[in-house]
Amino acid sequence: MFSADDEDQWAVIKDAIDSSDYYVIIIGRKYGSIIENGDDAGMSYTEKEFRYAQSTEIPILSFVIKDDA
Repeated sequence: MFSADDEDQWAVIKDAIDSSDYYVIIIGRKYGSIIENGDDAGMSYTEKEFRYAQSTEIPILSFVIKDDA
């Protein structure tokens, strides 16, 4: 739906999470694209979204492809 590679897009993502009833995450075998700069350097964009969703305290539904993923 959108990319998380700049601050404008991050604002869109935060708004989408803030207006959601649930945050759904599907975890596979890849960590995802890594943030290269700033306070979140070394973290994936997906993890940044997940951590933000946790901070809002909305219910999180997580699906893991396998226990070792």
